[in-house]
Amino acid sequence: MSAHKVLVVFYSRTGKTEKVARAMAAGLDADLDRLIDGRKREGKLGYLSAFFDGALERRTRLEGKRRDPSQYDLVIIGSPVWNGALSAPVRSYLHEYWSRLPEVAFFATCGQRGNRALRQMKELSERDPRAAMELDEDQLASGAYQEKVADFVSCALPMEPPHREIPVTPSDAIPPPEA
Repeated sequence: MSAHKVLVVFYSRTGKTEKVARAMAAGLDADLDRLIDGRKREGKLGYLSAFFDGALERRTRLEGKRRDPSQYDLVIIGSPVWNGALSAPVRSYLHEYWSRLPEVAFFATCGQRGNRALRQMKELSERDPRAAMELDEDQLASGAYQEKVADFVSCALPMEPPHREIPVTPSDAIPPPEA
């Protein structure tokens, strides 16, 4: 459990990225923010539109309300990889919220290694992530991702407790000792 205020933001077309995001949020007692794509992505046509949106690095319209990331100490952002690239919903989120992000960590779920999604997340957020992780299908299917997720989370969490200014007023001051 974390003493830091953490938000896990994710998009998941097939449920794989959601599984990882929910495990992280539960382990960190973090808030969860699921991105809802304005385009239908189910079935073969949904897969093809995701493939082309990834290749062309397109954004999409996000539906629903989202939490304000500036209210958190750390925002963990997760995305599936589409055709070697960042998913359109996460690309849209980073385009909209990059200026409000505190410290960040990124993860991507993918069919194979060697994609550019994590680099794109860094570029779009204009932040160096505290941690970055890529999980492939074999790791997700075997459950081997759990240890990797634990390592990722320990790297992502800030070492110091969050700094909060506490104003001191005269009534809070310690009175001088009596003579």
